Amino acid sequence: MSGASRVVIFIVGLSLAVVAVAWFSLFVFTQTSIPKFPLPVAMTAPGQSPEYAVVKLFLDRAKIPVKSDPLLEPGDIGDARSLIIIIGGSGKGLGAAGMDIEDEVKRARDLLALAKERKMPVIGMHLGGEARRGPNSQKFIEVVTPSCNFVIVRSDGNKDGIFTKITQDHKIPLLLIEKTTELNDILAKMFK
Repeated sequence: MSGASRVVIFIVGLSLAVVAVAWFSLFVFTQTSIPKFPLPVAMTAPGQSPEYAVVKLFLDRAKIPVKSDPLLEPGDIGDARSLIIIIGGSGKGLGAAGMDIEDEVKRARDLLALAKERKMPVIGMHLGGEARRGPNSQKFIEVVTPSCNFVIVRSDGNKDGIFTKITQDHKIPLLLIEKTTELNDILAKMFK
C-alpha cells in the first residue's frame, strides 16, 4: 500500500469519525432530559381520553402513589404535589361519562388554576397519537399544553407540530416518544 493510499484511508476514516461524533452530539444534546417531580401525584383526563387507563396501569406497575380519577375536581387533589393531565378528547368517553365538552374544558382550567396557585408542576401527556387528534382533542391541547411544566407526546400525535410550537412558544420541555410502552421507564425516572 502506497503512502498516498494510507493518507486517503486515514482522511476517509477521520471524516467518518467526525460525522459520527457530530451525529452523536446532535442526538445527545437535542433530547429532553427527564425532570424529577415530587410525590404524591394526582392524575385526571379532562376530555375522557382512554389513554388515562394506560397511564394508570403504568403508574400502578411502577408502584408510584397516585390519586387518579378521570373526573377529578380541584377539591379532590388533596396533598398531591404533582398533577398529570391526559391531553385528549373522546366523544365516546365524554358521552359515556355524561359529560359536556365545555364543562370538561372548564374543569381543566380550574385544575390548572389550582396547580398554579399551589406551585404544583403539571405534566401533560398526549398518547393517543394521530387517532386522538380530532376537534375534541384540539380544545384540550390548546387549553392544557401551555400551562404544563413538562409534556410527553407520542410522536405521531405531533405530525402537524402543534405540540412543538406550543412548547417552544412557552419554553416547556417536550419529550416525543415512539411507543406508549416507553412510559414505563420514563415514569420511573420522573417519580423515583
